[in-house]
Amino acid sequence: MLERKYISRARLLQGVFATGALAACGGGTSNTPLVNPSPSPTPLSGTCAPLATIPGDRYGLNEVLSKPQFSHIDKRWLLDTFDPVPALEALHRPYFSQPCVQIQQGSTIYSIPSSGVCITAPGTYTLGGNITWSPGTATTVAAITIQASNVNLDLGGYTLTASGTSPGLQVSGITVNGPVDNITIKNGTLAAFTDHGILAQNVCGLAISNITVTGLSLSNLNVRYLTPSGILVSGSVNVAISGCTVTQANVTTDSCAGIQLLSTTLSTISGCTVSSLVNNDGSVQGFSYVGCSYITTESCTAQTFQSFFNGNVLTAGHTVIGFLPTFCNNLTFTNCSASAMTGCCDDCHGMSVFLCWLVTVQGFSASQILDGVNTSTHDQSGAKATGLEIYSLGGVKALDCTASNVRAINPEDLQAAGFSSWGTAIGFERCSASNVSVQNDKGVSDMRGIGFGWRPTRGPRSKILRHTWSATWTVPPTVATSLSIPGITSIQSGRGHRIRTVRPAISSSLCSR
Repeated sequence: MLERKYISRARLLQGVFATGALAACGGGTSNTPLVNPSPSPTPLSGTCAPLATIPGDRYGLNEVLSKPQFSHIDKRWLLDTFDPVPALEALHRPYFSQPCVQIQQGSTIYSIPSSGVCITAPGTYTLGGNITWSPGTATTVAAITIQASNVNLDLGGYTLTASGTSPGLQVSGITVNGPVDNITIKNGTLAAFTDHGILAQNVCGLAISNITVTGLSLSNLNVRYLTPSGILVSGSVNVAISGCTVTQANVTTDSCAGIQLLSTTLSTISGCTVSSLVNNDGSVQGFSYVGCSYITTESCTAQTFQSFFNGNVLTAGHTVIGFLPTFCNNLTFTNCSASAMTGCCDDCHGMSVFLCWLVTVQGFSASQILDGVNTSTHDQSGAKATGLEIYSLGGVKALDCTASNVRAINPEDLQAAGFSSWGTAIGFERCSASNVSVQNDKGVSDMRGIGFGWRPTRGPRSKILRHTWSATWTVPPTVATSLSIPGITSIQSGRGHRIRTVRPAISSSLCSR
């Protein structure tokens, strides 16, 4: 069997957070205020430029990481390791640097040549019917490119299908090449593309509604950071994505995503579903945001994801995560859910709020989260499984969230948890976990599943010192549980149930010592 030579991102972080990151339960009680970082400046209403940052300070991290508890963190290492935006922007550049071969004449698109068609004038454009498009052999090409402001592209309920595409080429449905303003794309299906259904950059005022992207199929492990995604928006402002579906993707790349936002502000994602994503040798994310601010995500669903390991050790990992904001601030997630997440050999989470600040997650539910599934190429072994994971740089809270049926098989990080956390100023209120377990490769539980916290029992992290960390757990006044732990049900904890119980509304670590 092939040996996995990469390590999970949690262990990768261990070296830089040498004072005790990831040992979140060592901090004990604290009265630290929930919101302690300075908020990003509120954008002006109607602005058409992303929030300004100091050159060299991507996403305004310097101020947030200036807090004493983060003084030991190598900011450059964090960005170079966990920020894919520069690499992704380089991969997308060929889409936007090609000259237009055919400019669309008239408002109805009946057919598309192999080189694609360009919209260069404002107006309303529609498809004249279902279109099957053969892109030829170009390495990077899109069917429709929008290069003008004030364009309304209405697919009219029709389907644009790519035909005869090589799975190794980057072929996309619709690209929007900014800077442009006021773009609408709506009502139709984009099928059988390899790279993206919609790819947009540098747009102010972008509305994407009732679009289905199905059948992404890129297969290329020779190029690093390739991340096919149903809808990808980069460097944009005032974006609204509503009622969209990304489904039936089967790719073999370093990563893939359903809906992805990069360096985007003042935007809303609502009523969208990402389902049935498979990566045969890389990671899977449903809703992925990197370096974004003021994003609202409402009533969105991630379901039925799976990753496999087949020897790709050059990728950053094989994580499976329903919702993954990274280096983001001022976000809200409301009434979203993740289910049937299956990881082969790395982290598997319903949601991971990763190195973010000023984030509220309300009414989130995670169920059927499983890591470490056996394949023909490696033994049953994962990293960890969690319903909701939080790495907080300050002011992150979870309200009325649930996690159920969370399971890890031989996890490298020795953990399955309903909720896990590291960082500062974290709040959990009225959250509950059930049916959390860890199993060996024989399917026998070894009783290390926990409801809340992080509690490694062996390995390098056992030598990490405790650090400045604070969290507040607020629980209902009366919740009957078999373990007499308010707000937590059906929990298995290693070395006996050594979880500290608390009275309602009292701050506590709620973690095993």
